Amino acid sequence: MSPPAPAADPGPDPAPDPGSGGRNGRKAPSLRLRLGLWLGGAITLAWLGAAAWSLVALSQSIHRDFDLRLKAAAERLMPLAVVQIFEREDDGTAQIIAGFGHDEEAARLAYAVQDREGRILLASRGYPQAAVPPPGATGWSEAEGMRRYSLSALSGSLTMTTFEPLDLRRRAMWSAGLRLMAPLAMLLPVGLLLIGLILRRELAAVARLNARIARRGRGDLTALPLDGLPRELAGIGAAVNALMARLDAALTAERRFAAHAAHELRTPIAAALAQAQRLQAEAGPGPAAERAAQIAASLGRLARLSEKLLQLSRAEGGSVRTGDERDLTAAARLVIDEVARGHDAERLQVTIPQGGLRAPLNPDAYAILLRNLVENALAHATPGTPVAVELGPDGAITVRNDADPVAPDLLARLTEPFARGQSRADGTGLGLSIARAIATAAGGRLELASPLPGQARGFLARFRAPES
Repeated sequence: MSPPAPAADPGPDPAPDPGSGGRNGRKAPSLRLRLGLWLGGAITLAWLGAAAWSLVALSQSIHRDFDLRLKAAAERLMPLAVVQIFEREDDGTAQIIAGFGHDEEAARLAYAVQDREGRILLASRGYPQAAVPPPGATGWSEAEGMRRYSLSALSGSLTMTTFEPLDLRRRAMWSAGLRLMAPLAMLLPVGLLLIGLILRRELAAVARLNARIARRGRGDLTALPLDGLPRELAGIGAAVNALMARLDAALTAERRFAAHAAHELRTPIAAALAQAQRLQAEAGPGPAAERAAQIAASLGRLARLSEKLLQLSRAEGGSVRTGDERDLTAAARLVIDEVARGHDAERLQVTIPQGGLRAPLNPDAYAILLRNLVENALAHATPGTPVAVELGPDGAITVRNDADPVAPDLLARLTEPFARGQSRADGTGLGLSIARAIATAAGGRLELASPLPGQARGFLARFRAPES
């Protein structure tokens, strides 16, 4: 077996990265990220707008309620103050009396009554002297950090003013605002988390379709299953299926042409080979017979080369992978029997699992792959040494033979068309190239190693079958 190289197969054609597509090789953001950013940004802006509107409305409501309380206090106290002033015996002296309830309420709401000259006739304890308005002033005003409301009585001879600290309103606003924003602030991250979960769930269909397309290679042109896809993605899947159907038809026509061409080549090559062999027999011993033998040998190599080229064309353009698992046992046994008849059968040590072989592979392509690996091992092994062939239940193939070790740089090139190792065995240099092409088209991997693991000699070729 032309000594292979350590895991030299690049594997199946890499699927294009769905995240790439930006210029200069930069990855474009995913659809889920873009939708998440747009929806999250829109929800955040809406939340900020609603929060601002709520705070404005809350501020207006608090100010209105405080003003109503301040005005109501002035209107209730004015009649009582008039009676109190006119019933007392002293003449125009200020009388300071207790305010509203306990000291905390007195600090929050105070009042003062003054005459036309501005003398304080009646006031609550602790009223803000510096914030008392001029005599006769009525209505709403602010001064010295106080909100005040003034109203007059007795034709303007008395003016009642109630006071309330503006800081009290600010504290009330902060307290109410925090109570309002706390649940809203908790809703925002919960909403963003829900958006992320919903996008992840709904866009999973896109990921499924992407994975189904990525699993398709040049050797697998079966239709994509469209179950579970939303209508928009099902349309994309149907278009991909139609494209693959057209591609499969084109490849089928190409394979048919190659098969017909190979068949047409076989006939004249076989006829020429027969004539050369007849000429050799008729010529008898001598130079003419030797030339006839050389012609026959060349025609034989040409026949084998045309067969290998046909196999390579089929491997690179055919439908190697199938949509469902196939039984490959019969194809494997047929190949082993044919190869054994053409070589020393005792050299082949074959292991086939009792349960048979099943894999999503075309049986004909699998047979070509197995034949090339086994024939290559027999051709390049040390004469007379055994060749071990181990088949796995999933279609995996492992072939080992005894041979001189292959240099790593040469091993890496053995799967290229017409590449040959240092062995002098007759061959076309296409066996491992065909095997690699089929492995790649199947979605599997061809691995080569020399020497055998843990030994100083030998060559190993292993086909790792694709997963179902």
